[in-house]
Amino acid sequence: LRGLHEIDRAILEARPTDEIVEIALRRIRTLLPCDDATFTAAETDSERGGTKETRFVDDIDEAIREDPYLAPLRDRGIRSFFSIPAAAPDGIFGVLNVDFARPAAFSAEDADLGREIASQLAIAFTNARLLDEVRANAANLEKLVEERTASLEAANGELESFSYSVSHDLRAPLRAIGGYAGILSEEYAPSLDDEGKRVCSVILANTTRMGALIDGLLAFSRFGRTKMSLSPLDMEDLARSVYDEITPEDTRGRIDFRLSPLPRATGDVTLIRQVWSNLLSNAIKFTSKRERPHIEIEGTTTETELVYTIRDNGSGFDMQFADRLFGVFQRLHSMQEFDGTGVGLAIVRRIVERHGGRIRAEGRVDRGAEFVFTLPRYANENENRSERRA
Repeated sequence: LRGLHEIDRAILEARPTDEIVEIALRRIRTLLPCDDATFTAAETDSERGGTKETRFVDDIDEAIREDPYLAPLRDRGIRSFFSIPAAAPDGIFGVLNVDFARPAAFSAEDADLGREIASQLAIAFTNARLLDEVRANAANLEKLVEERTASLEAANGELESFSYSVSHDLRAPLRAIGGYAGILSEEYAPSLDDEGKRVCSVILANTTRMGALIDGLLAFSRFGRTKMSLSPLDMEDLARSVYDEITPEDTRGRIDFRLSPLPRATGDVTLIRQVWSNLLSNAIKFTSKRERPHIEIEGTTTETELVYTIRDNGSGFDMQFADRLFGVFQRLHSMQEFDGTGVGLAIVRRIVERHGGRIRAEGRVDRGAEFVFTLPRYANENENRSERRA
């Protein structure tokens, strides 16, 4: 048992196969009354694919009559032997040979031990081959990662070029269109009928909207590429300061704003501030038609996550279109109802996912909406809470 355990341990430690074979042969020479024990490894695929049967010979003098090829063994003084293949389902890795100088030297227990050790050797060779395949796959994967990284860097470069084109090349003709439409509506107003004036106003409104869409696209691209700088965040203070900053004084008095204690987090303060700004701006916008707008923020903690919930009693949305909420330029309300570019929630999702978190939304038409985002819980956040209590 100690011998088998030593071989098993060598297999588990993924030692080289020649070292495992040497351990096995040393154990056989110690445990069995043999003159020698050898292992003939299959060197080629054809040898591994060959069929070798287990063979036990009690007395070569008797067996040589049927098998003349045993004569060289008898000439070496061998009278009995056994050979057992180290076989796996997909082939044979070699043959274990044990020789004796006297006839009928091995017992049934000796044969069982030989079979067990041959089985162990087959496992060792199978593991070695699988390890080689894993290493080869790892090398291929590393190469693939390098290629994908290079491709991603190239794509990012193209994205930056596209952003530059959007911010400069598209803005120039857009300004020209808006400028000429403005000249028509101001300097040539007496010559225009009501329909002409309406067309000019439509052109100006759409150039303004197009400019806002360009700004939103650039912002979405920027927040995906901005390098993050993580630090402890007082989420409660951050949410309150953002709300005070974006809410006009004449509006603040009508809103029933409730902010519960929030767990502290770790993240990029600029990016997380943008998350609060976009979510609270949406809550304020979509509750603006309520006689008494209600906005509530809550926070909870799980074993692995920090959970933040923003709830309002605004216009809500139909849940069958919920998957469109976080797409770029996706809107569930018309411009006549609520203004906006449809980029804000896409930016929120990008920032939250870059922090390793998740975001989801629930709502009902004309019954309000609830947005829940999570951030990973780091070990130092417990220390942050302790410091805050102190």
